[in-house]
Amino acid sequence: MRSVLFLATAALSLFAGLSTAAPTLQSTDRKVQMPRRYIENEPSAMFSKRQLIEEPTRIKKTKNLAARASTTATLYNYNIQILNTDGSVFGYVAPSSSKANYWTYTTSTTGAVAVALPSSSSSSNLVFAASGNNNVAAFVGPNAASNTMGTGSYNYCPLTGAVATAAGSVPATSTNDYNTANGKTQKVETAVWQYSPSTGALNAVWVNPDSSTFTMLGAIGNTYQNVFLIGDRSAFAKKFNGDTYTAVTFKLTLIR
Repeated sequence: MRSVLFLATAALSLFAGLSTAAPTLQSTDRKVQMPRRYIENEPSAMFSKRQLIEEPTRIKKTKNLAARASTTATLYNYNIQILNTDGSVFGYVAPSSSKANYWTYTTSTTGAVAVALPSSSSSSNLVFAASGNNNVAAFVGPNAASNTMGTGSYNYCPLTGAVATAAGSVPATSTNDYNTANGKTQKVETAVWQYSPSTGALNAVWVNPDSSTFTMLGAIGNTYQNVFLIGDRSAFAKKFNGDTYTAVTFKLTLIR
């Protein structure tokens, strides 16, 4: 009987010991897990994970795009092609080797003026790479009777480089290579170019002193190779008969 009681007492003591140990193990487990849960959730106290990962990248890209936009260079990648009336290529507009002379033409793209694509299809400047006088300008010829261009008139405009004049303005005084080199005061217009993006065709529309406009005709001097914008081919050839002239049109072509 005493043996049975002893065994029962021992069993109860063992059970009580196990019951006491179980909460201790659970408490130890919580102590181990609590720091781990705290570390995992710590970033959310100040920032979301998306903010920490994505936003610095997005800000960096924005700054890079702004930097690239501010340093975009002007591309001078078009030539002014000269075409015969049948559409065949005659040559390319080229600056004169001497700024004192009218612009001429070259039969190849070597030496041809390279211009930027106009920002508008009408009343635009043709800008080329130069310091100062960097617009393709039509100026009133020194032997013209007036600044008015039109049918029946022998008045004419050679080409030179000039400081830009405003779109729609009448013939103006503007610094240009021809006047500077020759001590002249010929009137100038630069924003005369009308460009067709679909065909590449390039026309020059002159604004007369009375603000009327006239679409100029192209002509090339066969002997002296000068490029002219004129009002009337017949009247011009009759007046200036020291050379013969070829009727031409103009087109912008991408430099290959």
